[in-house]
Parts: sequence; structure tokens; C-alpha cells
Amino acid sequence: MTFSRRDTLFAGAATALVQPAHRARAADAPIRRHYVSAWTGQVHLRLAGEPGAGKRPVLCLHPSLASSLNFVPLMTKLGSDRFVFAPDTPGYGMSDAPPAQPSIADYARAMADVVDALKLPEYDLLGAHTGSKTCVELARLQPRQVKHLALVAAPVYTPADVQHLRERNPVDPPDESGEFLARAWKRRAAGRDPRSSLDEVMAKFPDYLMGGDKRVWGQVAAFGYHFEDTIGKVAVPVMVLNPKGDLFEMTLRIAPHIKNGKLINLPQSAPSFLETDVDASLAMLRDFYDEDRYPT
Repeated sequence: MTFSRRDTLFAGAATALVQPAHRARAADAPIRRHYVSAWTGQVHLRLAGEPGAGKRPVLCLHPSLASSLNFVPLMTKLGSDRFVFAPDTPGYGMSDAPPAQPSIADYARAMADVVDALKLPEYDLLGAHTGSKTCVELARLQPRQVKHLALVAAPVYTPADVQHLRERNPVDPPDESGEFLARAWKRRAAGRDPRSSLDEVMAKFPDYLMGGDKRVWGQVAAFGYHFEDTIGKVAVPVMVLNPKGDLFEMTLRIAPHIKNGKLINLPQSAPSFLETDVDASLAMLRDFYDEDRYPT
């Protein structure tokens, strides 16, 4: 399989992540709120752009222990020429939790309910971390509607990797002193991108807490999912973006399993590059989504 034409394109876009982007700027799309029903209950969405206007819609799926708020900086720009929608994963943000511990396939069924409620005949996908896994399952669930998959990290775990990640990202139970809140805050403040302010961390902190005693469910589902068994079964074009961070080396292992796409390593980009390098991220995503097929 030859990627020469697209290799050149992506090399330029990857370089742009560490260089200023110079594109004509369209007006930012305002963010709206919406709820739809899924098998898990009510799902909260953030929306940008208008259905039926411009390019193919994009569904954005966030990591565990977060919410659709992560995608707002990107959505306001990407929504200038297409409809963009980002649900809070069931159990996170302002979406109802499932009745029991879900699997990644269960999350995908809920997202399929969201798509059906919006009556979208086709759409593209953008997922980060746990959201990437849900994207793969959703593409398998709705193969005629999903046209492109852009994934931020697609780790292939060893048991030691899972143990490391659990230790790096613990979900502490509440205690009477409230020390669990201080520990959670310190981890999130220390782990932020250097360009992100404490005010930006604070804006997301309530959504981290809203999962309550079920906020670990996303991690449990993620650690039980095996990209290497599923990503090769996806028939649509796949682009895996691999920024630096805990998942970089683990994501390198996915390369031989991708049958209809490419792994793009971004060792100079932070895990939160979709939020902090918006213009360069948009260039990569638009170039990918707006092609009829990849690879050619």
C-alpha cells in the first residue's frame, strides 16, 4: 500500500503543529447545548455549526474523566463550515450514567442512539483516548454512515502498561476531610499543558467530579478494550495521531494493525494539542475529512 501523496500532505500538517498556522479565518461558530435520549438515558451535547450546511458533520468523543468541554476550542473553528457535535459520554459531564458498568461497545451503542436522534445519514469521527475506542466500535456499528476516523492515541496495552496507567490516573473515593478533592486537583493542575492556565483547569474540574462514584467506569471499559483486535476490521479511512505522553510508546504498537490508514507520530505535540494547537489541528483534520477516500 502506497501513501506517498498523503505522506507529503501529513508531513506538512504535522510540521504545522510546531509552527504558526496562516489561514484565512472564518467567523467562529457559537456553541449550543442540546439533549437527546439514548439507551443510557439523557445525553448532553455541545453543538457548533448547522446540520446540512457545508461539509460532512463531525462527531467528537472525549477521553474518560473529562467531558465535551475539551472540544470547545476546536468546535468553534471547525463548526464554521460543518456541523460538529460532541456528547458527554454517558456517566460524564451532564449525561446520565448507564445502569451498570459499560463496555466500549455499550458506549458505542449510546453514541449510535445520538446519531440516530440527530438523523444524520453520514458523518466523520474524532476521538481521543477512550473516545478513540468508542469511535472504532461506532464505525463497526454504523459502517454505512461513518466515513472517516481520526483518532488521538490508539494504545496497545501490556498488563504492565495498564498497571502504570491506573497508578498515574487514580480515581480516589470520597473522604470526610475532602482530601480526595485536593489530590485530584493537584494531579490535574500538575498534568496540564504549560500553555493552559489554572482557570482553564478549573473550568473542567466540575465535569471531572460529576461522574461521582461511577467516574471510574470509562477507565475500566478502556482498559478492557483491545485496539489490535478491532481497528483492522474498520473499512473506512483511519488516521491515528500520536502525540507525546504516556500513550506514545503504546500507540506505536498499533501501526501493523491499521489496514486502511496511517499512524502519524507527533512527538513534539502535547496530548492536549487539539485544544492548544487549534489551527494546525484543523489543517490536519480538514485535509483528512475532506478527501473522498484515504489512502488513494
